[in-house]
Amino acid sequence: MNILLVNANTYRQMPLPPVPIGLTYVSNALKQAGHKVTVLDCMFSGDPPNELRAALRECQASVVGFSLRNLDSQSMTRPRSFVPDFSDLVAAAREEDVVSVLGGTAFSTLPQDMLRRTGADYGIAGQGEVSFVSLLDSIAKGGLDTTIPGLVWRQDGEIRANAPSITGYRALAADWDAVDLRAYTRKMFGVGIVVRTGCQFHCSYCDSPTLFGKIPIARDAKEIVEEMRGLVRSRGIREFFLVDPCFNTTSTAKDVLEEIIRADLRVTFCTEMVPATGTYDDELFRLHKRAGGLFFLMGGDSLSATMLENYRKPCDLDDIHACADLADKHGVRFGQSLLFGGPGENERTLKETLGRVARIPFSVPLAEIGIRIMPNTELFETARREGVVGSASELLDAKFYVSRDLDLTWARKAIRETLHRYSYRRLKMLPVAFKSFLSRHRA
Repeated sequence: MNILLVNANTYRQMPLPPVPIGLTYVSNALKQAGHKVTVLDCMFSGDPPNELRAALRECQASVVGFSLRNLDSQSMTRPRSFVPDFSDLVAAAREEDVVSVLGGTAFSTLPQDMLRRTGADYGIAGQGEVSFVSLLDSIAKGGLDTTIPGLVWRQDGEIRANAPSITGYRALAADWDAVDLRAYTRKMFGVGIVVRTGCQFHCSYCDSPTLFGKIPIARDAKEIVEEMRGLVRSRGIREFFLVDPCFNTTSTAKDVLEEIIRADLRVTFCTEMVPATGTYDDELFRLHKRAGGLFFLMGGDSLSATMLENYRKPCDLDDIHACADLADKHGVRFGQSLLFGGPGENERTLKETLGRVARIPFSVPLAEIGIRIMPNTELFETARREGVVGSASELLDAKFYVSRDLDLTWARKAIRETLHRYSYRRLKMLPVAFKSFLSRHRA
């Protein structure tokens, strides 16, 4: 069967345009099952609907699968919804009389609502490597197997959904030939490599445990490094992003770093860390530096003890200070995540955070005020009790939580003025940018 896979993500106003990793795994699974696969990447497209129409005609696709990464920009200060764009793409596929299937993180967040809003034929929530193949087999036989994990479909005037399959990426291979990686490697941070899926923590605003599993599933260190080696040899790519929301908390984190060092790949990489108690030490940052680590995002999210507790973070202020100091000691640059406005935030807690900013040796502050409310989170339940939102279906359109005890106008001004004092620290990123440039242009 001729299949067109579409990366529907067009949002480039972020530190890095993310490579559609999930799509590459699905592409490989489809090819292994004997399907002919064409990929349309809308990330750098000027006119996605018309390019989709042209691609459908050219490859004579019977089915088009859309990978939807984000519902919106998740920023109250720079709001933008992507759902209308997704709906336009589905409408274009319908005009060409092609069966449409939705997937990806944005779809999996609210699968039934997304299918209803866009008018797509089917969806696969969760991982699609097996389920999408099963759906195509079912369609080819002229029926519909309604037992497929993650399947979302219409029946008897209703939209029904099965529980998704979340199995991780151990022993799975990505189809890197499906994507033009050159466009992504022009930007800092390079190509994403999956280290682990799932999250064992319970941050009040985060839906990652629901989307990716509450039990982390790590890939084998040798498998990860072999994938990196393959991209170094075949594409000359030497800059990576290790995809793991809490890399340092992975039981195999040091194994991965040691394996990169042993392989002598001469690569650079960035990742995300959370200063959870007992998950960082001198050895971690020593290995991180030796392996080629340039930068990480530290997900502390607040410098107020009250707000750390309210956010259900797996760390306290001592952890944040200790982890930051170790990173600074080893010359590893990092960005400090700061979320303002959550439940219980007030003038006192906000001043506590801003008053402690000077003591954290970050290079870049990554601050947001107002927290995007996601379904299946403690924050959603809080917002519902307070009347901020009614049902989860309303969250298809972005809604943000801001504490009633916070003067938003005053808070924005205080945050802006305080963080502006530390804008000079961005100069610390110059060596990172230079090393990143060298990685992208190394033979």
